[in-house]
Amino acid sequence: MLRRYRIALLVLVVAAFAGPLRGEKPDQGHPLRKSFLGRQPVVTFLHYMRSASVQKELGLSDTQTKQLAALRKNMPAVDGTLPVEEAERQLDKRAAEVTKKLEAILTPKQIDRALEIRTQLGGAMILFDYDNANPDLAKLFKLTSEQERSIRSIGDDNVKANRDGMQAALEDMSLGNIDQRIKAGYLRQFPNDRAANEKIRRLLTPKQLDLLKKLQGKEIDVAKVQKEMDDMFGVKEEDAGH
Repeated sequence: MLRRYRIALLVLVVAAFAGPLRGEKPDQGHPLRKSFLGRQPVVTFLHYMRSASVQKELGLSDTQTKQLAALRKNMPAVDGTLPVEEAERQLDKRAAEVTKKLEAILTPKQIDRALEIRTQLGGAMILFDYDNANPDLAKLFKLTSEQERSIRSIGDDNVKANRDGMQAALEDMSLGNIDQRIKAGYLRQFPNDRAANEKIRRLLTPKQLDLLKKLQGKEIDVAKVQKEMDDMFGVKEEDAGH
């Protein structure tokens, strides 16, 4: 009897170290892994990892911080003069390369926490995320066809407004040098993004809003993170309108 007990105990110990038991699904990490990693928004969040608050929340080591800085610095640029379709292909390729390197730098736990933070920063706009309400998110949130169409429309309008605003700023020489014009274009995006986020939130059911909150994990001071990013861009609080 004792021998059988020891054998059973040994089987449990081996199973615990070997991975999930037969019939169990392995841990897939944060539900948004598939919807976010490898897609273009991962490049944007890579820049948010410059925030001291984000770095502290992720528990980045000095080595990781330096590796992320090198990844940002060496990230290939995309030729803005290319046709839209070719530019999109280059952006997708870059996102895949960034993701591969990011997964080599961060631990799975850090990646999951980064996804939670990124979901807090993006709010309901993650349902658009430049991928036109991608199927993974539509399935996760159980979006209706009508919701998908509306989110796509809101997102497309927001992207166009931001693009037009940036283009107008770049062409307005009265705004100053190129850095000042980029800053002006960046500032024009704040009200657009806030309005789009609120419009999408109004489309969601209470259950979908609860899921969004759950995916955000433990709250981080979003305003502080945004201010840290604004400081890097040289944006004043009164200009940003936070």
